[in-house]
Amino acid sequence: MPITPVTHTEDTASAGLLEQLRGQSADPRRRILFTGGTIVTMDPCLGILRGSDLLVEGDTIAAIGPDLAADGAVVVDAAGTILAPGLVDTHRHAWEAQLRRIMPDVDDLGGYVMSTLAGYATVYRPQDMYIGTRLAALTALDSGITTMLDFSHNSRTREHSDAAIEALRDTGIRGVHASMGPHFGEWDRQWPADLTRLKNQYFTSDDQLLTLRMATLATDEIAGPALAYGPELALIAADLGIGVSVDAVFGTASSQAVLSWAERGILGPDVTLIHATGLTTEAWKAMGESGTTVALAPTSDAYSTQRPPPDGTGVRGLR
Repeated sequence: MPITPVTHTEDTASAGLLEQLRGQSADPRRRILFTGGTIVTMDPCLGILRGSDLLVEGDTIAAIGPDLAADGAVVVDAAGTILAPGLVDTHRHAWEAQLRRIMPDVDDLGGYVMSTLAGYATVYRPQDMYIGTRLAALTALDSGITTMLDFSHNSRTREHSDAAIEALRDTGIRGVHASMGPHFGEWDRQWPADLTRLKNQYFTSDDQLLTLRMATLATDEIAGPALAYGPELALIAADLGIGVSVDAVFGTASSQAVLSWAERGILGPDVTLIHATGLTTEAWKAMGESGTTVALAPTSDAYSTQRPPPDGTGVRGLR
């Protein structure tokens, strides 16, 4: 389990300590002892340990407790810090990272779609995918997020997908590459067939940091039926043995879609519905009965509340 210092002083280690850590970074038997920290174990039997030590051997937490002995370990003074399991981000469009703050006044779904998906996305090159995805993963790690699902919905070519996966791999983050074709513009139409190649090339083991999923939309309202979840895409995912992440799940149309998926037997624990705002009671019941999971996106879901636009004519959509 990754351990992330949640709070820290401005200078947590001397230059000498950093050199020690760097010098042993490639050693699979490297030992690091964090001393005197507040450890959030997430274990109901252990709880929160204050003024305790944590020993890491290689990539494994070997021991926690007070006054641990660890001959030959690099010792890090963790007093005044919190050591906690890394956080998990269940929904990020990582390729867009270099576009952040580019449209600060857009607070509705239509404005976002036209500016980003119908605009910038159409001219993205594979190297742009790499830069955005790597930037997103690095900033996630810097924020204490050690696991990130990248809803990568700009797979215009095989090379675009390769670049996104390689960016995750190069950062060392525990990541999920959820692949989807783009909403607008010209693309190779290699998706979803290319998922087979991606799995065989990059995801050959169940014991690795990266995982593959299929990414889709809830309905055909934005990008047409090819990207909308349904029996055909569900069958492809099942044949590959991968999960499915469904974005833009909100409102009446999505509620109806959820009920249709339940009738067709394509809901379940391997399906994650993103946002899930404004759904009917019947839709929630179908999701619960099938064990379908939900991913919330707090910073954007806040915009789906009943907040009228300036002219008072309606309700703003989901950002």
